[in-house]
Amino acid sequence: MKKLFFVLGLVLSMSLLASAQDVKQPAKGKADKTGKVAKTEKTEQSDKTDKPVQTDKKGPIIEFRELTHDFGQIAYKGKATYDFEFTNVGDEPLVLQKPKPSCSCTVPEWPKAPIAPGETASIKVTYKNTHQPGTFNKRVTILSNDTSKASVILIIKGQVLGEVVPMKVDDGGMSPRNKEVRK
Repeated sequence: MKKLFFVLGLVLSMSLLASAQDVKQPAKGKADKTGKVAKTEKTEQSDKTDKPVQTDKKGPIIEFRELTHDFGQIAYKGKATYDFEFTNVGDEPLVLQKPKPSCSCTVPEWPKAPIAPGETASIKVTYKNTHQPGTFNKRVTILSNDTSKASVILIIKGQVLGEVVPMKVDDGGMSPRNKEVRK
């Protein structure tokens, strides 16, 4: 156990020493007649390394046409499916991982093959609980190899209408449920 702590301490101290070497030191030079210190070659070189290096490489970038879809009112046991279209606007193939829905009533279908740069594809999202009346607001988290954003959240929402109970003409316009209440 002592060896473990010793090794961990050694690794920690080595990493601190390595990071301490990256800190800029003040210019070491001789002051001129005005009292200003002249920059040395080392200082000028460190100024160059502090500037961000720009690269032309973008990598895969996923861009959705829209992130939210409102189904509005859905008939009881109706269909609630929507295709979220996206494009790979990057310069490398885009690979999607398995999307993560907020619950099992939301089922996503996604392309398993890599999406080439400039190519458009879609993720089909189906809401399955249309037999349960009421409002819903569900999320699907999309994970990919897009380096500009860790994840994208797609949202579906709407309202499932209640079950329609047919009325019989011969009972005076009363539904079967209301007849039992009158007795």
